[in-house]
Amino acid sequence: MKDSIICNEIYQKIGNVNSILDIGCGEGDLVNCLAKKLNKRVIGFDISNEGFTKSHEKCKEFNTCSLIKCVSGDAHKINKYFKHKFDLITLVYTLHHLKKPIIALTNIRKILKNNGKIIIGDYWFTKRKKRQECYRFSPK
Repeated sequence: MKDSIICNEIYQKIGNVNSILDIGCGEGDLVNCLAKKLNKRVIGFDISNEGFTKSHEKCKEFNTCSLIKCVSGDAHKINKYFKHKFDLITLVYTLHHLKKPIIALTNIRKILKNNGKIIIGDYWFTKRKKRQECYRFSPK
């Protein structure tokens, strides 16, 4: 339920996009949902490929198997994995896992088209502090 709400919110905000990358795709909920709604190819990127099996199982339910692709790698070096630029890059519940978010965001910017969009959805707290191996951010 929560995943479909997030997908709908993003879908309403993105407008006309062709190349889409979801960083921290996990089990592929957002990848499959956006591929279904847009009828366009969506690439999921994650440091762990454990969720890719579930992502490919979900694509059968969504009828999106020909539209999704999963790539395993480190977001801190993401510009080394992709030679083309994207219209849309999403990071949903991902940023708080990155040890060096500024480095990751700098390299993510390198693969975003000049007029591209980045959507970041994450937890926020009043102070940035490490807790349970995750980083927390304030709205600032």
